[in-house]
Amino acid sequence: MFEEANRLFQDQYEGKDYEPLSPFFYDVSSGKFSCFPVENAPRGQPYGANVLVYVNSRKQFFYGGSDGVWYLDIEKRKWHSVEPKGKPPEGIDHCAAYDPKRDCIYYYCRDAKSANENFFIYDVVSDTWKLPKPAGIGPISCSSYESIFNFDTVSDSLVVIRLYEGKDEPGLRRGVYAYSPATNSWADPLPLPEAVNKDIRNGNFGFFDPESNAYFCHFASDSSDDGVMWAYRYKRAQRD
Repeated sequence: MFEEANRLFQDQYEGKDYEPLSPFFYDVSSGKFSCFPVENAPRGQPYGANVLVYVNSRKQFFYGGSDGVWYLDIEKRKWHSVEPKGKPPEGIDHCAAYDPKRDCIYYYCRDAKSANENFFIYDVVSDTWKLPKPAGIGPISCSSYESIFNFDTVSDSLVVIRLYEGKDEPGLRRGVYAYSPATNSWADPLPLPEAVNKDIRNGNFGFFDPESNAYFCHFASDSSDDGVMWAYRYKRAQRD
């Protein structure tokens, strides 16, 4: 069925030029997806060499990583590239999260040999890649398909929930790793409960909700409909 559908699609596509399109947007109230034609669409590697992050200060989407950096102006329906300073990340399957307090993007790679080589900070104001080299034990590797990677605005921390089981040594164990930008250091890693370990699959995703001060983590297997949802809170909110 797929081969026949693909043949029909290629027949219709042949000889035609299509406008580059924006990322897909999902309207929760209407339950509909949409996209629109854009100018100057980014070009580069597929498979996660670059990551899409919304930057509050610019009211634009950042798309960047191994290939360069671009911003999407939704009102003008146009991408524009910048020339960032500093050494960029390499490889694919990256993770990224935006820190609205410091106007920066925390960016993690998969394939370097140490946490200090994998962990980047992209400064939005100066368009600069930086290596913070924090103290403490951070994850040696993070990837988009096994790490739940969010900036926790309530605890003012980057929280990484590593799900795949690696070697039993610091930085490779599954667990919760929290980075404090205020002290440029990692807290001691926290283990995952055994019940959570049993539910981890080969496809995982999660997000942080500041309203409930909780992470919602979905574990599922490829082509299966038996996914499991877990909720997690890193720290209680401070009350005034």
